[in-house]
Amino acid sequence: MKDLGALALAVLLTGCAVADAPTLEPTTDFAPGQHPYGVKGSITQQQFADLQGLSWPQSYADIKNKFGLPTHRLEGADYYQLEGTNTWVVVEYSGTQATGYRTE
Repeated sequence: MKDLGALALAVLLTGCAVADAPTLEPTTDFAPGQHPYGVKGSITQQQFADLQGLSWPQSYADIKNKFGLPTHRLEGADYYQLEGTNTWVVVEYSGTQATGYRTE
C-alpha cells in the first residue's frame, strides 16, 4: 500500500511545472548599499532650512512627523534626498533620539 501511495504522489509531481523565479534588475535609485524605505523620502529646500534650525536632540517621532518617512533607513541614520539635487540629507540617531544631521 505504501508503494501505491508513493507511486501516485510521484505521478502527480511529475506533471507539475515549476516556474522559474523572476530575475530582478538591480537599482541604483538610492544611496549606495542602502535599501528603499519611504514612498517619497525627500525634503524640500524649506524643510532643509527648518532642519538646520532645529535644537538637538529631537525624538524620532518629531523628525518623522515633520519630514515624513525617509527614502532609506539604517540603524542610526535616516536618508532623505534634497529635492532637485543629488544631495542626501542624513539624520543621525542614537537610539530613538535624533542627534544631528549631515549631507552626502
